[in-house]
Amino acid sequence: MADHSEIIAEFIKWVKDSNRPASVLLIVSGAMLLLPTSWLAWLGMTTWVQNYKPWVVLLFSCSLVWLATYPFVVWQGRYKIRQRLDNLGKDERYLLSLFVRSDSAVHCVSHRDSPSATPLIREKILFDTGNCDGGRNPYIAIDSWVFQYLKKHKKVVGVD
Repeated sequence: MADHSEIIAEFIKWVKDSNRPASVLLIVSGAMLLLPTSWLAWLGMTTWVQNYKPWVVLLFSCSLVWLATYPFVVWQGRYKIRQRLDNLGKDERYLLSLFVRSDSAVHCVSHRDSPSATPLIREKILFDTGNCDGGRNPYIAIDSWVFQYLKKHKKVVGVD
């Protein structure tokens, strides 16, 4: 069996690599609180859990609140993006229409269109991929949710 320090190091790596660290922390802290004492003793964690129980409860509570509010945060972000999409400038509307017309989530933007991409990149509607074509024109990607939204609501960008 592996040493406890190796197990802890692997666990920390797993939490850091996780897409949703709050869910990992919720499951682990919940397990520490709800597992039978005999299982904690088998894992060699009984004393540690007893010594740090207030911190485990706090970790469990915070991760639970974080996960419970996550859907609201996502909804609020999408609401702001929808508002922004309803108030696009002419050049921004043209730039986003290129994605819808080509039905591609990545587009090579000419230097002429690059200034209109900057505010959209700042608002996380578009993302700079860091790649360029032969003419040094940047490749820009559109957020997947925004792309799906614009494909459904083509009139937002003036595409029929």
